Amino acid sequence: NKRFVFPIYNELGQIYGFSGRDMSGYEGRPKWKHIGKKKSWIYPLYSNIETKKSIQESGEVILVESIGDLLSLNQNGYSNVLVTFGLDVSNKLACTIMSLNPSKVIISLNNDRQSKENRGLEASVVNYLRFLNFFEKEKLCICLPTENDFGDMSQEDFKIWSKKLSSIDQKSQIEKILSIVKNISKP
Repeated sequence: NKRFVFPIYNELGQIYGFSGRDMSGYEGRPKWKHIGKKKSWIYPLYSNIETKKSIQESGEVILVESIGDLLSLNQNGYSNVLVTFGLDVSNKLACTIMSLNPSKVIISLNNDRQSKENRGLEASVVNYLRFLNFFEKEKLCICLPTENDFGDMSQEDFKIWSKKLSSIDQKSQIEKILSIVKNISKP
């Protein structure tokens, strides 16, 4: 009710679930509602042929939290985007990414820097460490949006984000990740 609904397809082209964005503006109503087993979703790989083609051509995959982030990236020229539907990369999504064999996995969860805890950054680090079991560190990077999420970013913000993405230094990124891990693991 009063949601913009996105059907989620599986690899057989069958509808596997739904993700709905609230359009009512009512206070206290969840922004997104998911129906189905989102841990099994690989969106939009099976509903948009451009996604797989773009991942294969660029050799990169960008991971974001929501369909809203994906749409903002698509509008700014990035089609190589997959949605995590939250802070965790599911086992099925991780396996699919491995089968696509990208040269780079870019973890771009929300940037909750205004909050006491930057849950998006912490989750990005956790997912980065998990991916180290499957990919060499040179194939992984974290590049959070310049604003809270990609939907909040202007075209100028996207230029800044793109420049930041292309200039990531592996050594300094690993040092930053280690400092975040130390802060996360403090009791």
